Amino acid sequence: MSLRSTAPSLSPTIQIDLLKDLSNFSPWNTPYAVWAPRCSGSLSTVSSLIIMYIILRSKTGLSSIYHRIMFCMSIADIIVSVCMALGSLPMPSYMPKEEEFGYHWAGARLGNTGTCTAQGFLVSFATSCMPTYNLMLCVYYFCAIYLNMSENRIRKRVEPFLHVFPVTICLALALIPLPFDLYNPSMIAYAWCGAVPYPYECYLYPDEIECIRGDPKVMKMAYRTISTCSAVLISLIIILLSLVIKNIIETDRMLKQLSNQFQGTNLVVTRLQQVLNFQRSSKAAIVQAPSSSLHYHRSFECPSNIFAIFWCSYCFWQ
Repeated sequence: MSLRSTAPSLSPTIQIDLLKDLSNFSPWNTPYAVWAPRCSGSLSTVSSLIIMYIILRSKTGLSSIYHRIMFCMSIADIIVSVCMALGSLPMPSYMPKEEEFGYHWAGARLGNTGTCTAQGFLVSFATSCMPTYNLMLCVYYFCAIYLNMSENRIRKRVEPFLHVFPVTICLALALIPLPFDLYNPSMIAYAWCGAVPYPYECYLYPDEIECIRGDPKVMKMAYRTISTCSAVLISLIIILLSLVIKNIIETDRMLKQLSNQFQGTNLVVTRLQQVLNFQRSSKAAIVQAPSSSLHYHRSFECPSNIFAIFWCSYCFWQ
């Protein structure tokens, strides 16, 4: 006989007391949970709008692949930031048995099940889009720097994948909870509607507490899928960035050797263009001397710039 079948079941009174005890430890029923997402979400929205404005006002505008990727990433950030800033407003004004469960949110609730589902869907979609587009940005750097592909070639052969893949994958992940009623408010997981069953404790204690909305088995499967996708995504980002950085460091060393060998002549520019094929890739053109003498005083500036770019991308992701 299994241990699960011999475990004694809790009475309804004990279940409700357990729910109330768990909800008392929740940070989402405090005033800080109301204003923290609103302030951070508002700041994030304004920051993304500034990025979009800078891109549109630049000389290249949206004609650059890099600008288009950053523009789409900014749109995803605006979606999730606005949804998080709304907080508890889209939540249903009343949830079944919330008094018995001891559920109480500090913010106002003016929505219904439909608005809560919409908020949870948009948060799930946009939240997964941002890191996925970050991976696409790494793919773009990999093609431009490591594979030395031209901008036109990337635009024709790679860029459609850079947009179709994140939208398709993230849309599929966001659609999975819909038929199982898994977009609900929670006192423990979020300060907004998210992909959680109601009450959330039925996911933690499925043998003792029955779910009113959502299926804990589907939730576990969804968490495993998301964890696997996240692990693959992070691994690909690390691999691509490592290859790009390795290529840049090797190129930088080659440039230093060539500049020392041909310093003071015009041969260095021609030699660099022949060896590295600078004409095909503007990203690979790290050092180019317009005058007759080449002063190689930026030996370590190029790797530092690339690290700065990737660090800014990481901060944008967060």
